Amino acid sequence: MSHDNYGFTGSTDSIDPKRQNPFENNGSKYTAKDNSNNFSVVELEDKRKIAKELEGDYDPYKHREVQHPTTFWETLFHLMKGSLGTGILAMPKAFENAGYVVGTIGTIIIGLLCTYCIRVLIKSEYELCKRRKVPSMTYPGTMQASLEEGPKCLRRFSKYCPHICNTFLMVYQLGTCCVYTVFIAENLKKAMDNYINPDIDLRFYMLALLLPLILINWVRNLKLLAPLSTIANFVTFASFAIILYYLFRDPIDFTGRQTIGDVANFPLFLGTVLFALEAIGVIMPLENEMKQPKKFMNPCGVLNIGMALNIILYVGIGFFGYIKYGDKVYGTITTNLPEDEVLSSVVQILLALAIFVTHSLQCYVAIDISWNEYIQPRMKHTSNLNQLIWEYVVRTCIVILTFILAISIPLLELFISLFGALCLAMLGISFPALIQICAFWKVKSSKERVFLATRNIAVILFGLLGLVIGTYTSLEKIVIELGKMKASSGLPDSGSLKPTAVSSSSLESPEYDPHQHRNRPHPTTNTETLIHLLKGSLGTGILAMPNAFCNSGLVTGTVATVIIGILCTYCLHILVKAQYELCKRLKVPILNYPQSMKVALEQGPPSLRKFAHSSPIIVDAFLIVYQLGICCVYIVFVATNIKQVADQYCEPIDVKLHMLILLIPLTVINYIRNLKLLAPFSSVANIITFVGLGMILAYVFDDLPSITEREMFGSVRNFSLYFGTTLFALEAVGVIIALENNMKTPQNFRGTFGVLNVGMLVIVVLYILVGFFGYIKYGPDASGSITLNLPMDAVMAQSIKVMFAVAIFITYALQAYVPVEIIWTTYLDHRIKKNKLFWEYIVRTLVTLTTCKCKIPNEVISASADQSTRQRRLSDYAKGVATVHSTTSSRLPTEKARPFQKSHTHALILVILAIAVPRLGLFISLFGALCLSALGIAFPAIIEICVLWPHNFGRFKVALIKDIGLIIFGCIGLIVGTYVSLGDIIASFQTPVEDQA
Repeated sequence: MSHDNYGFTGSTDSIDPKRQNPFENNGSKYTAKDNSNNFSVVELEDKRKIAKELEGDYDPYKHREVQHPTTFWETLFHLMKGSLGTGILAMPKAFENAGYVVGTIGTIIIGLLCTYCIRVLIKSEYELCKRRKVPSMTYPGTMQASLEEGPKCLRRFSKYCPHICNTFLMVYQLGTCCVYTVFIAENLKKAMDNYINPDIDLRFYMLALLLPLILINWVRNLKLLAPLSTIANFVTFASFAIILYYLFRDPIDFTGRQTIGDVANFPLFLGTVLFALEAIGVIMPLENEMKQPKKFMNPCGVLNIGMALNIILYVGIGFFGYIKYGDKVYGTITTNLPEDEVLSSVVQILLALAIFVTHSLQCYVAIDISWNEYIQPRMKHTSNLNQLIWEYVVRTCIVILTFILAISIPLLELFISLFGALCLAMLGISFPALIQICAFWKVKSSKERVFLATRNIAVILFGLLGLVIGTYTSLEKIVIELGKMKASSGLPDSGSLKPTAVSSSSLESPEYDPHQHRNRPHPTTNTETLIHLLKGSLGTGILAMPNAFCNSGLVTGTVATVIIGILCTYCLHILVKAQYELCKRLKVPILNYPQSMKVALEQGPPSLRKFAHSSPIIVDAFLIVYQLGICCVYIVFVATNIKQVADQYCEPIDVKLHMLILLIPLTVINYIRNLKLLAPFSSVANIITFVGLGMILAYVFDDLPSITEREMFGSVRNFSLYFGTTLFALEAVGVIIALENNMKTPQNFRGTFGVLNVGMLVIVVLYILVGFFGYIKYGPDASGSITLNLPMDAVMAQSIKVMFAVAIFITYALQAYVPVEIIWTTYLDHRIKKNKLFWEYIVRTLVTLTTCKCKIPNEVISASADQSTRQRRLSDYAKGVATVHSTTSSRLPTEKARPFQKSHTHALILVILAIAVPRLGLFISLFGALCLSALGIAFPAIIEICVLWPHNFGRFKVALIKDIGLIIFGCIGLIVGTYVSLGDIIASFQTPVEDQA
């Protein structure tokens, strides 16, 4: 993409640095520094009055003094030229990754999104220029100014904005230079192969380019390049005309062309389209230099017309280029042109020359940022000659840096996708949305702020998602291709880079596929599995998210939930992938979690093999404790919600009686042995949950307080509580392994748009939505379950509580499935020879009874009693339980006493566990940190280390370093989260249960 970004960092206008700040002109009426956020204490009309007074007298458009302003058509021409480069030539490859239907629709959607974000950016810049009374701003300046006027929590970051923008911009521009170097070399080689030895290595062409590239980048005055740039423009348009001739020379044939491509390669499509379409570097300089800048943003203005034409061109080249060449399309369509025709060779050489000229324009931005922003200010004390020498050194080093990167990884299409996703997802999507939030924050009412923030946060999250997934997929593909290059000791053939499902494991062998050997009696479909996954994660955890955000703050909670969601999903991916590889090695269809840990340790480092025998017991213990803890929470949740509703219509009864009433229905639903039979119940529960969440959000958005009344960043200590709660809510490792093993098509579980990613994406978005706005609504009063904050006597609130009680009741069987499976299959089934079905139902019943017993009588921990009385009652209660069991044991023969001694110990454990149950929020945080830090993060990393041991960690042992980091992170989360949760549980005994969230 030939983006003339030379105006991106430097304003085109001279802004008087001595101009007085508009906030200072008002004397005592308004202060220059808004330390107290005075806008929050005036009414909406006053806010708008202030805005009019500050902005109404100054129009930035009338104060711009551009030496050579451009007309409407000149600006449109520059915009079109700025988007016609290597990006559009890579569109057929992008369509191969997506399929021609998805490619067409996706390009249109991404184009509309880019246009929206550009409009947001230009509008925000205009408003900020009016307030600051300056004619124009650069992108970094706009971002800094917006954050200075945004929410208080973001103002502290305003001084870092220029550096962040400059970093993304430099990486993007250097990446573009790498793309240009590879593009020029590939096209020259393709054209010259017909006339000289075709065996000349591509790297020699790059080496031949090095000196000319250094020399053209030594040109310090861009005006000297203007004639060459004009010639390059004509060459580019002529070359595109010839390319279109080749595309339509033969009849169109759709045979063998995919309507929908491999979903694993969709991120590559996203990165390529962003790289091609996103002209964010061109936009602001073009708008600033217009003679009539108001026409830039009109409905039929430069921006809309230019982007519409660009989208049509990109869809046309991508669509017909893919239809023409199919799966043989290269990273640039010029490489597909006929080899034996002079015209095609002319096109390749002309475009190589045009891109060569444009290289200096791309490199100018990186040079301008590095030299003028960071290096030259530190050399002002030196002579002009010395500065000039060092400037040429910097220019040379930048060219050499891009040359080294290009010659090391000569993969054109992957470079384009990588830098499009890595940089433009932020510069072109997320940053403009953030700028709009901050720029209009002070002049919006509370409800307008919520709408503004909701809309733009969705855009920001999309940008972050594109950055993470697109960058990860591109890097993974690059690593795979580099491995192939190393194995073949040569360069890759561009045509060989077919869209394949990306897999980071090079260990997978084709001899045995465990998926084809699974013989499940009642396998679940993709839809049924997705329903189970959603329902398994949409339980009490999502209702605790406002309390979690209370501990973390709004900004920290939002960002951290996305990060934890990505982390959990990634760890589940590596766990399922490692299990699959172990199954292939052992040639068995299925391994459960404990078996996978044992087999992995047996094949891992010698220092870990000694723990292989005991590892299944450790994993089983964590799984059982975690799942039984969930079941305990579920029972308390259901009983408490039913009691709150029932107490409004009849004589209040003890919650223990509600739990006793639930005992038989819970036992019956837990008798279901086939997960497929639970699918209809899960579907009903999903509908109930979504309807209930919608009704809760209706309460939340009713008279929503100002976001400024809430903390943006919580305390460091409480973050561990947030971490445990969020991990408890998001991490469904126990259910996921069982679901994947029971699928009819388990290969669809791990895909980029497979069951796991789609389910986790929906879950993370819902969790952020409920947590963010739930905390804004209820603030520090947010309870461990948001249903407890709803009005007690409102019929709608009562309906919500009943609906969630029913949904959680249905989910109980899914959560209890895991401990039943472990206890019965692993430890009892092979020991029992007769009446197996009978004893399995006994185990299912006992699991239900065990979780139902996890409740201390209310009179034991009554709020009316002081702390010493409660402690004495707890002690007496424990002694009473012990006395009952010891008495019972003494009346039985010795050989039959041991089970009751185990029951005695079990009861004491349940007493300790039940202390925490009434404190729902702390209980959730405790089990999230205690169990899931190990099960969901540390253990999968250990398994992957063992599976890849000793020679499959990749270059620089990246996988090993990554997994060690995950293990350390999981251990820290376990220790700190458990410690803080236990400390708060102990401290909570000093406060009545009813007073705690």
